[in-house]
Amino acid sequence: MSLGGYAGAGALGARYGPRLIRSALDSERPGVIGVLVVVEVVLLGAFGFVAFVVLQLSSEPRWLRDVVVATFTGCVLGAFLWLVEAGARVWWAVHRPSGISLAVAPSGLPATAVHRSPAALVTPLFTAVLLPIWAVAMAFVSRPTLWLSVFFGLVALGTLARLAPFVLRRVRAGGLFLTADAVEHRFGVRTTRLPWTGLVVPPLEAPLRFPRTNGVTETRSFPVDIPTDVTDHVPADLVGVSAAYLALPAPEVLVLLDLYASQPHLREHLGTPRSLEWRR
Repeated sequence: MSLGGYAGAGALGARYGPRLIRSALDSERPGVIGVLVVVEVVLLGAFGFVAFVVLQLSSEPRWLRDVVVATFTGCVLGAFLWLVEAGARVWWAVHRPSGISLAVAPSGLPATAVHRSPAALVTPLFTAVLLPIWAVAMAFVSRPTLWLSVFFGLVALGTLARLAPFVLRRVRAGGLFLTADAVEHRFGVRTTRLPWTGLVVPPLEAPLRFPRTNGVTETRSFPVDIPTDVTDHVPADLVGVSAAYLALPAPEVLVLLDLYASQPHLREHLGTPRSLEWRR
């Protein structure tokens, strides 16, 4: 296979792989996750072998060879990060708490919270650390081609910005905080406030995505986002909430939100012990 063929195969995997892997992880079934881990280990070894062979044996133009090596070492990094995520999911499955709790919302108001585990930050942290290392390594490998080496150097500088919020301790796992006035969602450096008035709760089993209406506001603790799963990215007119690592499964979160969205008189109990009995 030519270098172009290798690059095409890598691009195809990058397009469809993350969604398939995320579906397997979200199933939270030990057998499925076990199969995923085996597949990821195999892929990690295969990508690494191809990158090594291309680096050592290719007779293609040097710059093209280095681009293909970058593609497959990037795939190695991606496979490793999915393994890290699988490990975090297994840990979470064992340590998931029983349900909602009382807390103080990011706004300072008393809230009934669906906390998100700090384990949700493990993969973003690994990503923020390893991406600059990968870029620096590629800048070194491609140094005979000055423009390509400079490009990877700039990539390294750019990716370091994603590490800054971790270093400065501006990152929080957060979760969903239900107050009498609004639902507040915190993850990473972003806090989004969705007023109960106008909140559209998705149907049961649907993703946790809410229309960004006029009353929705967003604040940041740092101007640069942390790395996030590409499958969590949503259009600008929606607010996406990742269900991974929340103290309640997504269907129960939707039932909880629908309860308080459809029965406004119950919201006065949010942030009080009485709200913890919401299932009764």
